[in-house]
Amino acid sequence: MKIPVSKDNIVSIPEFIKRILLKHDLLEKYNSQIYTYRKGYVKCIEDAKREETKKRRIDQMIRELREGKAYMGMRR
Repeated sequence: MKIPVSKDNIVSIPEFIKRILLKHDLLEKYNSQIYTYRKGYVKCIEDAKREETKKRRIDQMIRELREGKAYMGMRR
């Protein structure tokens, strides 16, 4: 799934991340994030070498989106 923000700011969401976001009813909230945050979540999760690290990062993304917190604690 590609989300156009402008012609230069498209983030491809891997299908497994999209399914997780849909399962937790967070896809719309994810899509409302700025390009840098969306890209950061995807890259951080995909770059994990171990499954437990990937799971921890997914859990963090879910928690931050639910609580309305900025990506990785960054200030907006």
